[in-house]
Amino acid sequence: MNEQAKQTSSGVCAYLKKLGYDTVDAEYYKTIQNWMDWYMNNLDDNHKTQYWNGVTVRSRVIKSLGMAKTVCETWANLLMNEKVQIAIEPETVNTRIHEILSANDFEGNTNELCEKYCALGSGAFLEYMKDDEIFIDYIMANMIYPLSWDSTGIKECAFASQRHDKSIGDYLYIQMHVMDERGMYQIENHMIQIKASGSFDELPLPEGMEPVTYLNTNIPLFQIVKLKQVNNVDIYNPMGISVYANAIDVLKEIDTTFDAFDSEVRTGRRHILMAGEGFTMDANGNQHNVIDDNEEVLRMVGEGGSDGGIELHDFSPSFRISELKEALQFQLNLLSEKCGMGTNQYEFATRGVKTATEVISEDSDMYSTLKKHEKPLDTAIRGMIRAIGYLMGTDIKYEDIQIDFDDSIIEDKETERKNDQTDLANGTLRPEEYRSRWRNESIEEALKNLPQQADVLE
Repeated sequence: MNEQAKQTSSGVCAYLKKLGYDTVDAEYYKTIQNWMDWYMNNLDDNHKTQYWNGVTVRSRVIKSLGMAKTVCETWANLLMNEKVQIAIEPETVNTRIHEILSANDFEGNTNELCEKYCALGSGAFLEYMKDDEIFIDYIMANMIYPLSWDSTGIKECAFASQRHDKSIGDYLYIQMHVMDERGMYQIENHMIQIKASGSFDELPLPEGMEPVTYLNTNIPLFQIVKLKQVNNVDIYNPMGISVYANAIDVLKEIDTTFDAFDSEVRTGRRHILMAGEGFTMDANGNQHNVIDDNEEVLRMVGEGGSDGGIELHDFSPSFRISELKEALQFQLNLLSEKCGMGTNQYEFATRGVKTATEVISEDSDMYSTLKKHEKPLDTAIRGMIRAIGYLMGTDIKYEDIQIDFDDSIIEDKETERKNDQTDLANGTLRPEEYRSRWRNESIEEALKNLPQQADVLE
């Protein structure tokens, strides 16, 4: 964990404790930083090695395949993509909500948030109003500090963000969402500056920023989202864990194997072996090659030629690419399994186009895990829409929100549609229900747009 990140988490936790709140142990943010290092492929400790070249110790960076980010990208694209549809009753509210979501690039930003909370364990939506416009912030785990929680989730929370001002330098803005004795939310604003020692100074708020905003609602203007898996790093912690939290050793092995490909190509090229006499010492005792360093020459231990000349040998080894490929594929299969995607998510060669039924059969682990991970995201999005409704002055009921996640990659949608068409034909499914599902419309919108029944099946 870098020193600045360590000071930030320790300083925030100390400041919250001073205000009377016990948050997550500051040590946990070191774990989050470790997950971030893997995600960013910023791994000096794991990806640097040293070796002796016969003259001196040299350093070398181990090649990395960057699979931590790839895994997070895979899950983010499954959880949130352009086919995910949201519908709210009534239609007038639905239209306004989608205008707000579009203005906040909800689809793109949520896809990025999914990728980040898959990497760091947790994320959050944060809604607020500024200049009569509604905005959504997308918060990473290292900025989230839970204040109170129970078995249903985090109830009160602080969010810390890095800021900079030319007059005071770097500082932290802390926004706290807490409840009063009535169970109604209020937002407290704080600014602190953390010193190198880990202590902090509280700064005055900028002009126009109120210390406390009373919301007079029990609807939180934040929603924590995480993967649906137990936090086995700290089972009493309300924060989530990275999708690869239990696969770090596999990530290391993947990079070791991938690096071996590079070594195999570099050392497996044709070389000339030269006797020790081809390497000379200068007056200062420094060793030099008779042949230029750019030549493919290795030093051979032993005597020179019998005639006193420098003996040379041609060395052309065979590559072990097949063995390395098999080893890397084995590690990728382990990673896929450990990250909840079955054993065949990452393959070197495709085996042709599969039908949806085949995919469901082969990727049943991924299917069940995806449906599990969709639940907390569904809950968070519904909470976000209710919060936006509060800021609009509209009470949106939980049951008036319909979210249709895209499972077409691993779900046989065509078979489902044919089954619904059968139900429509025999009267067990109403036309507006069919249209709502397959045209991604609300029931009200489907009723208004409903054509003649003869056209519904088109």
